[in-house]
Amino acid sequence: VDNFGNISSNNEYDNKIHSVFVQILNISAEQSVKIASSKNGFYSNPMIKIPFPKSVINLKSKLVTLGLKKQIEEFEYKINIAAEKASKQAVNIFILEINNLKMNDVKKIINSDKGQATKYFKNICYVNLYNSFLPIVTQNLNNEKASMIWSSLLKRYNNIPFVKKIEFDLYDYVTQKAIDGIFVLMAENEKNIRLNPKESKSDIIINFFN
Repeated sequence: VDNFGNISSNNEYDNKIHSVFVQILNISAEQSVKIASSKNGFYSNPMIKIPFPKSVINLKSKLVTLGLKKQIEEFEYKINIAAEKASKQAVNIFILEINNLKMNDVKKIINSDKGQATKYFKNICYVNLYNSFLPIVTQNLNNEKASMIWSSLLKRYNNIPFVKKIEFDLYDYVTQKAIDGIFVLMAENEKNIRLNPKESKSDIIINFFN
């Protein structure tokens, strides 16, 4: 079985589908957060590594020409470490949102697209996840001195004659990238669970897909 197909109105089957769906997302979230929060979980993974913000890429090239390449590289490393450390606290936030999904949510999600659970969970819960995650990322950016380095780089750039002054919300940027990174990993984990249900080690999932 590659997807859930259309869900019937049978209550027993509905409950079963809901259990399977929630279980897949829970396992995907737990595995993804474990990977993201491991040492250099973001920085060493090209799939989720957080790059220098593209919207202010001119700032990077200009500062590199001023001899600040080392500081730029340190900043890029620090924002990824902040995301990694923030991710350690992400499991409970994700699990709470997953377990709060109602059967109607599950039906809409699954019937909208061939069972791409992660994609539609993201659409439904992104705002709540963002609001919960933002203060955690903010704290870690401050702890890692990433925000301090960013302020210094921004000040150097804005002091260059004739350049257009830049304002940029680093906390918002890293929060979004951290959440997006976890969802990228979740989508991969969900795909693997569907292809290899036994690896989920969940009787509910294994029995459903057999």
